[in-house]
Amino acid sequence: MNGTTLDITHAEKDLGVTVDEDLTFHHHIANAVNKASGMLGLIRKTFILIDETTVPRLFTAMFRSHLEYGNVIWHPRNRGDKLEVEKVQIRATKLIPNISHLSYEDRLKFLKLPSLDFRRRRGDMIHVFKIMNGMDRLDLHNFFTFPPNNNTRGHSKKRS
Repeated sequence: MNGTTLDITHAEKDLGVTVDEDLTFHHHIANAVNKASGMLGLIRKTFILIDETTVPRLFTAMFRSHLEYGNVIWHPRNRGDKLEVEKVQIRATKLIPNISHLSYEDRLKFLKLPSLDFRRRRGDMIHVFKIMNGMDRLDLHNFFTFPPNNNTRGHSKKRS
């Protein structure tokens, strides 16, 4: 480029998201999970009393930002990556002694926490809503195609 040789890289970090050459985001997910797991270990060592009010507050304040930053871009596509991200919350909810015997879903209900996968899907739906309603600066037609006959049964979002 302009007489300068560009180096080949396998992963590059931009705006806090590590993009790898095949766009799987494995490296980014591994870094986020490692950072959150390390913080979970520190909490386990630091707090004497870990109860049902402490864990949700700590998790939402300290962990979610690392596990959800930029997830519209790097949303895990395969089951293994989804599980790796979710395992951090699974381990965090097991820290509470009086509910550690419950299933993960029951622990989440007890703590009134959604799963991280649910939060990612919800965020994706919010983003689609913003694109569909012109609340984002993205062109609707770059992301969605509509049926040529406009067979939407009179819905208010029907495109002409």
